[in-house]
Amino acid sequence: MSVPRILVVDDQAINVQLLRLKLEREGMQVLTAPSGREALAQATNARPDLILMDLLMPDMDGLTACRQLKADPATRDIPVIFLTASPSKEHRQEGRAAGAADYLVKPIDLDETMARVRLHLRLARLEREATELVPRLDETRRGALVGAAAQGVTHHLNNLLGVVLGYVELVRTFSDDPEKVRRYIQNVDDSLQKVIQLVRHLSTVAARARPVQTPATVGCLLAGAVARFHADHRPDAPVTVETDCPDLAVPTHREAIEDALARVLANGWEAYPVDAPERPLRLEARKLARPDGSELVEFRALDRGRGVNPDIQDRVFEPFLGTKDQPASGLGLTIARHAIRALGGEIAVNPQPGGGTVAVLTHPLTPRTRPS
Repeated sequence: MSVPRILVVDDQAINVQLLRLKLEREGMQVLTAPSGREALAQATNARPDLILMDLLMPDMDGLTACRQLKADPATRDIPVIFLTASPSKEHRQEGRAAGAADYLVKPIDLDETMARVRLHLRLARLEREATELVPRLDETRRGALVGAAAQGVTHHLNNLLGVVLGYVELVRTFSDDPEKVRRYIQNVDDSLQKVIQLVRHLSTVAARARPVQTPATVGCLLAGAVARFHADHRPDAPVTVETDCPDLAVPTHREAIEDALARVLANGWEAYPVDAPERPLRLEARKLARPDGSELVEFRALDRGRGVNPDIQDRVFEPFLGTKDQPASGLGLTIARHAIRALGGEIAVNPQPGGGTVAVLTHPLTPRTRPS
């Protein structure tokens, strides 16, 4: 992740210095400007991720600078937080009308300032990801699974955004209590992290709605799946791999199948208690023949974790499914099934004799000729 770049705009050198020290101590890059006019030039050239700007300055005040920033397509999406010595409602309304995202009353509390900065950086990133996702979802709006997943996502997003808005309102109500502000901002941050994760999941579904198939050997697919699991989930988790057909060529979308296998491995890892001394995982592949004479490759991911709760056995692929004793799994299995079905295969998740789970993914050895 890139280092956030913050532009601090204030004609008082001591204010700039205090903010610079705090922001840099928190790992952020700081740019400075002593007036609104210089802030416009810096914003255009450097494209900061966020601007902290004094409301009253010579040459060009913060309100004028903010209006011009919001009028320029190149800078209008940069969040602006006003720094003002006046707590009046009129100044707050003027700032909102000019396009400011937030305001802080001087003398500023540096910890509160950091909390607000982090919040608005998160919000800006979420908005960018959502904007990028819209055209991709539009392209795949006819995909049945995307529609089904979107229903669950919509419900979950509404709940999370309701939480965010509730805490934002509490922040406004108790803005004079730094301890409450910090606590509420942390809650907002936690909720936004979940929202961002859901947006990324949806992006994955949209990106793989129409996979292009090219040959890849079973051995390469297994190795790639384990590498992806290690990179995306658990770099230190041991996985035993076994196959009797490593050189068998499979017509597939390599990234999609590796990602699906990595997701079921991640589910297997998370099925163990967090304090389990060992978490054995196994990934197998073999070639099979159907009764009609067609051939397929079967992948099996096995664990010895808590197993599948009987209450949700028939619904394990539903988005955000969970029970009182088994937390919701998000979209991992939903996305895995989408990828496999788009390639003409199928996936099932069943309990193992003696405990644990086996996820069985089948993939035809004849290329799929029509879209899912």
